[in-house]
Amino acid sequence: MMSSSISTSDQLQVISLWEAGEINATFQDQPEEVAFLQSGLKVIRNVSQPSLTVYLPDPAIANGTAVIVCPGGAYHFLAFEHLNDPHQMETLVAPLFPLITADGCQAIRLVRARAAEWGIAPDRIGIMGFSAGGMLPLSVALQFDSSSCPDFAAPIYGAPPPDAPIPSNAPPLFLLCAADDDMASAVSTRFYSAWRAASHPVELHIYANGGHGFGMHEQGLPSDGWIDRFAEWLQAQGLLPEAN
Repeated sequence: MMSSSISTSDQLQVISLWEAGEINATFQDQPEEVAFLQSGLKVIRNVSQPSLTVYLPDPAIANGTAVIVCPGGAYHFLAFEHLNDPHQMETLVAPLFPLITADGCQAIRLVRARAAEWGIAPDRIGIMGFSAGGMLPLSVALQFDSSSCPDFAAPIYGAPPPDAPIPSNAPPLFLLCAADDDMASAVSTRFYSAWRAASHPVELHIYANGGHGFGMHEQGLPSDGWIDRFAEWLQAQGLLPEAN
């Protein structure tokens, strides 16, 4: 999920997740703004009105599969250009978990409701996230309802989600991280084992090196090719058919 502060072209739609008066009303007093961290990373902070920015593919290569992408940001900002965030103590952000999970479920509902308009297969809508944003796919995969069940979930170096039992109809799960990322490697192996024990489809990739928050930034490491592994998994699951 992205913020309305991101500049977009005329071809892109920015859609609010919630109507006025619905859940997740404004809860911050500071205005939403683009800012730069000390590292130079460009982020959006004070996001209190979540939205989706819709990127539709060229119809010549569209195949009907949709992915909702959730950037990281330690639950306090959106690292929308690099998809990276610092470690945060879970106790500091626990009060946000219900709001975060509700946003993720609402995003699935919204995309599925507009599937015909956007040329999307309503049974091939998934959710992917990075770091704090990687907690969101896990939370949705654990706490969806009949209208918000994702068809796949992909936490990339995800943070720990709230505790919840694994549903009997949990979606296929794709997990990926680096071994030198203690937080994400522990989360990834934990949920790989849990999904396996529940006999749900799951795949786990752990690179020897890469650290936390590598996103699409190339480091000259095998982890640079992670997006290809994800595409291969989608195809093996029947979620990424050949383009028409």
